[in-house]
Amino acid sequence: MNAAEIKLELFRKIDNLPKSDLENLYHKFVALLESNAVYKLNDFEKKAIEEALKNSEESRLVEHVDVLNEASAKYPNLKFK
Repeated sequence: MNAAEIKLELFRKIDNLPKSDLENLYHKFVALLESNAVYKLNDFEKKAIEEALKNSEESRLVEHVDVLNEASAKYPNLKFK
């Protein structure tokens, strides 16, 4: 997908939002664009990454489809691709 296609797709999705969702998204989007801060991992995220790297080094891997299935079961309101 090139830049023009990405912009058009974003515009289409934004154009279909209800006003309240649009206002909420607008504030988040502007804050994101204006942010110069580097994201810092919290302790939970650091531990999860370290555990994943260790599992990978030890060849204890999980198939992508299995991760999606487990996440979908645990968080049914989220959309996973």
